Amino acid sequence: MSGFLLLFGLIFMWIGGMVVYDYYTVVTSYETIPGKVKAFRMQQRRSRNSNSLMYYPIIEYVAYGNEKELKANSGASWPMYDIGESGGGLLFKKD
Repeated sequence: MSGFLLLFGLIFMWIGGMVVYDYYTVVTSYETIPGKVKAFRMQQRRSRNSNSLMYYPIIEYVAYGNEKELKANSGASWPMYDIGESGGGLLFKKD
């Protein structure tokens, strides 16, 4: 029984090490660039029982001196940020 628990603990330790390693690589090889919500693309989502409106943000940001726009592929049933408000940030690979 104790051998099984030791193996189980080693597996969890290995998984935890991989999570920490992945976090460290993202932190050291990417930079965060702030952006702000320019507008929302709204789309009607239909299911059997109900209809709901999905909000897909359009984000404006400046990367490497160029102003760019990002249209999100994932949305939410309510906007997390207002138009003109700056949110978390976008991750870009460092050169």
